Amino acid sequence: MKKQILVFAALLLPPAARTPSAPPPIVLSPAIPGDVNVTAKTISLDTLQPDFDVYSWNSFVALNWPVGADGNADPGKTIGADGDNDTVWEHYRDVRDVFLPGGKKPTWNGPPQPPPGAGKTLYKPGMRVLTQVGKTPTVLTDASQPFNTGPLIDQDGSYTRFEILINKTMFDYIVNNSLYSKAGQKVFTPPVKFTCGTNGSSGAPGVEGAIMVKSSWKVIQACDKPRFHSEDVLVCSPASVNPKYPASCKVQTMGLVGLHIAHKTKSASQWLGQRSST
Repeated sequence: MKKQILVFAALLLPPAARTPSAPPPIVLSPAIPGDVNVTAKTISLDTLQPDFDVYSWNSFVALNWPVGADGNADPGKTIGADGDNDTVWEHYRDVRDVFLPGGKKPTWNGPPQPPPGAGKTLYKPGMRVLTQVGKTPTVLTDASQPFNTGPLIDQDGSYTRFEILINKTMFDYIVNNSLYSKAGQKVFTPPVKFTCGTNGSSGAPGVEGAIMVKSSWKVIQACDKPRFHSEDVLVCSPASVNPKYPASCKVQTMGLVGLHIAHKTKSASQWLGQRSST
């Protein structure tokens, strides 16, 4: 992964950003940048692009950093040193564990929502659960994102799976304002103002704003694992009326094929977004 990140960075950045004199640098660091560090003296799309490219890569590296026992980035480790590793963003809170049935108050470190009935016998504590398969015209829940055209099916005929996760900054705002329940949302006075990330002084990462990560996964074979960030997870399909099929769950090896990172920052309160795909 380390070599891939460095090679991709060299290929994707414009020539001006590849020269040693063009700050800021792409770094292998677990520190999530709080905002874009604008170094351009004249403001235009061309002059700003290198700064946004570097910000995106530094965010990507930090969010994919190896974690310690607490699920946070371990500065004593190096990304790519041990091959495929558990990542920071995978320890963010899944929205299915934030917006709970009955408007129950969620906790950051609480147990995840149990899988549908069909998966209870297969589920083991700590196991990752993927349920989202796409949005249908008659259902609007966390299990039916992110499209309104039905499930996305890969070339092998399997559903692509999705998940939406949020960092602790975003989670705390939702909980502190009771936005996790319908009752809390009804009495909340808009607008919603999630925390904005900011840069620190002297190149420090600064304040981490609200971050939302959307990931997409496909079923892979064991021989394909070297090509993907992968994990053995419990994959559950909710019951459907049209087409009609019962709920089902099974353990499958899934490979990451897409990652969308959105960060609310001071310079971009409409959120900075970056996407990567395999």
